[in-house]
Amino acid sequence: MPPPDRSRIRTSVTKRVPGWARFQVELDDHRTKLVQPVTGSPGMEAIEMSPGVAEDPAQVIPESLADLLERPLYAHMATVRPDGTPQVNPTWYRFDGEYVWLTATTYRQKYRNWQHQPATALSIADPDDPSRYLEVRGAVERIIPDPEGAEFVRLAERYGEPQAPPADKAYRIAVAIRPGHTTTQ
Repeated sequence: MPPPDRSRIRTSVTKRVPGWARFQVELDDHRTKLVQPVTGSPGMEAIEMSPGVAEDPAQVIPESLADLLERPLYAHMATVRPDGTPQVNPTWYRFDGEYVWLTATTYRQKYRNWQHQPATALSIADPDDPSRYLEVRGAVERIIPDPEGAEFVRLAERYGEPQAPPADKAYRIAVAIRPGHTTTQ
């Protein structure tokens, strides 16, 4: 049996959010599915990927494992490809008490994955005790253009590898993931 035709319930609207660029939102089954800058917007502008979550992200992180977010460890980040298969990449990150921040570029697959499906998960293992880990599930809420590579530089310093902005800085974005759920061991 073919899947149901959902074309009747899919709409596309243009919104202006105070402090954000105009963006195109495709609504499907009452949830935001795709967000992209509106054609004609000057340059690449910040976009909000999904509505805010009421729960305080700092409360989602167990206090006994908060050090895994505070320490400069590598996280393995999972995203969902448009075909539904997972993609996992190691990444640098930082947690500011509200968002897990990372950097990427607009030409990488994970950026396209977030446009299709903003849900993501990070797994961080304690290198001193690999069975001690924290999985943070959430959604990309903010993508901010970073043409100076400032987030990359900040993360490089956090990880003890200070360096100048990367050659691909013109394509850099700062990505904010709001934690919504954790699992631990």
